Amino acid sequence: MQDRQHLSSHGTEGLEEVRLACPDITAARDFVRAFTDLLRRRRGFLPLLHKRVLLA
Repeated sequence: MQDRQHLSSHGTEGLEEVRLACPDITAARDFVRAFTDLLRRRRGFLPLLHKRVLLA
């Protein structure tokens, strides 16, 4: 997932139009953001899972 600060103003406007037109896309975006945050910051269950995978 690309950070919004790396998008052009045209790209940001286009994404916002699509998001507002379809609630399912908004919901998918929210899930992807949460998952991306989980992976980047290794919060929640992921550190434990990572340790188990390394030990396996």
